[in-house]
Amino acid sequence: MLVRLLLWAQESSPPKGPAPGGDGGLGILLLLPLFMLLFWLIVLRPAQKRQEREQAEKLNNLQKGDEVLTIGGIYGSVVSISDPKDKDEIVVKIDDHTRVKMTRNAIHRNLSHEERLKKAKDTPKS
Repeated sequence: MLVRLLLWAQESSPPKGPAPGGDGGLGILLLLPLFMLLFWLIVLRPAQKRQEREQAEKLNNLQKGDEVLTIGGIYGSVVSISDPKDKDEIVVKIDDHTRVKMTRNAIHRNLSHEERLKKAKDTPKS
């Protein structure tokens, strides 16, 4: 059945050769990369910048005692934070006697910061 469809498509295709008045398909083919670039500049790039800004804000607002979710899916609370200029490390308490040292980039979500933002958004401004 597929073979018959392919044969039918070949038989019903327009004759080969240049079309009268020029080749309109080439113009569209040349404009396609331009449209893709414009789409990236207008839609995708600003969204990426916003996500990067939010990620940096989340990591910079880490405080001692914040509840976090790591990229490994582990929930814990921040015990200590080193100065980012010296070391980019934090210590996360997972259980009573279990603490893990990791980099700031290993934090996927700062749950406490999200709650603070939600409270600030919900409270009416006077």
